[in-house]
Amino acid sequence: MPRKQGTTELFTLVHSLSPEEKGYFKKFASRHSTEGSKYLQLFDAISKQTAFEETTLKKKFKSYVVMKVYLKEMITDSLLLYYRQQHPHIDLLSQIQKVHVLLMKGMQDEALKILDKASKQAEKIEVFEVSRYLLRLKNNLFLKTIKAPTSYSEIAVEYLKEMEQLEIVESDLLQWEIRSLKALSIYKGIDVFNAKSYSTQTDQLKNTTTQSHKSNLIKLETLVGFYKAEANEQELYNAANEYASAASAFKQVDSSYNDTMAINNYLNALADYSRFNELLTEYEKIIAQPRYDKHQQQKLFVLCITYKITALVHLGKFKEALVFIQKNETLMEEASNFTHDAVRLRVFYFDKLIALFLNKQYRDTWVGIQQIHQKTALKSLSADYADLKMLELMTQFMLGNFDLLKNMASKTKKEFLKNKIQSVTYQTLLKFFSKASLINYKQEAKKVLEVLTQYYTDNKKYHRKAFARIRYTYWLEEISGGRTIQKSLQEQFGG
Repeated sequence: MPRKQGTTELFTLVHSLSPEEKGYFKKFASRHSTEGSKYLQLFDAISKQTAFEETTLKKKFKSYVVMKVYLKEMITDSLLLYYRQQHPHIDLLSQIQKVHVLLMKGMQDEALKILDKASKQAEKIEVFEVSRYLLRLKNNLFLKTIKAPTSYSEIAVEYLKEMEQLEIVESDLLQWEIRSLKALSIYKGIDVFNAKSYSTQTDQLKNTTTQSHKSNLIKLETLVGFYKAEANEQELYNAANEYASAASAFKQVDSSYNDTMAINNYLNALADYSRFNELLTEYEKIIAQPRYDKHQQQKLFVLCITYKITALVHLGKFKEALVFIQKNETLMEEASNFTHDAVRLRVFYFDKLIALFLNKQYRDTWVGIQQIHQKTALKSLSADYADLKMLELMTQFMLGNFDLLKNMASKTKKEFLKNKIQSVTYQTLLKFFSKASLINYKQEAKKVLEVLTQYYTDNKKYHRKAFARIRYTYWLEEISGGRTIQKSLQEQFGG
């Protein structure tokens, strides 16, 4: 069956361009093609589309199939020129191209000058495989140009020495990449985690030296992964902090280096370690940093938004959190769609529900819950699914709909039984919702609060939180006549 709709790569590429990139492309197209205006017309037509629609384009442009291929090439070529001075890897590869062009023209001396510059750049940004390629090219060029035969042995000794050094650092980098993959398999749940064996392995890794900045970055990333698996909060914070600092330093050398992972680990460690005021400070620093890589910029924006909400909620700044969420909702959706980060967008939607609930906007919370069912499909076995069910019940409780609450609690209990959701917290809360009434809810809330608090203490467990944000016990304390959620959070985290 023939495909009716073409691929969307060109549409995606066009709509990913910044205003500056679009302006540069239009100048590029006008200069580099006699038919530039024709391609600019297609470019403008795609730019005006809000969703990819190919039928209209085929009718308007007779050679559309050929034009779209050439247009994509033109845009890519223009971006290579646009970023040549900004992106060190693009600049490096451009220098290599110049070397080969000059060699084709017999200009060996000039080629050697550019080759030396490229070699220094490759060494600086630690692209070892390119360094070896350039060293081999330089050696071959020397052999063709030297006049004294006695120089051959000297060149051979120096060549071998430099090549062996590159092999050492590249081999070291490879070993750390393999260790990193093993760590990833652990905290992604692919390999079975054994606390004792990995604690020993972590100590060994910590004391292992690295041969390059890149190896050190991978080492720190690996340690962060192991400390996460071990739930070693102090070491996790230290390693994440060092990782973020090292990544920031290397980004000063190689501006194209993707430090998103390092920043995410650091912000996550700050959140895990309850350093929420520090987290807000880091948010402002990161957002203020200019980045020419749109994907990295949007990815960091998505990460930072969710972390700032985390900090504001834990510091008891509920109104500020809700205003921040409402201000950034459209931008968050656009950035998440651009980076294909559905997970963070889902977290953002849950944060909005929590913020509405904490600001006592219960009807809006209920409407938001119905909307989230339409926006994101939750698997019935996930913690998000269970927390959303709890929030539904909590919202109806706050609205005073006790008859509806009992029916919903009964239905939820059956769903949890069917899906084998056996958490003590959820089961205990369901009992409360089944019994609560306008007359007895304070007494029942106190009983459930005591039961859960005792359970967490006896079993040395963390208090379960709704969407990892608010302890259920804080809510129970508030409705039973005790401290408010806001007061509890401010006392705990100093907001």
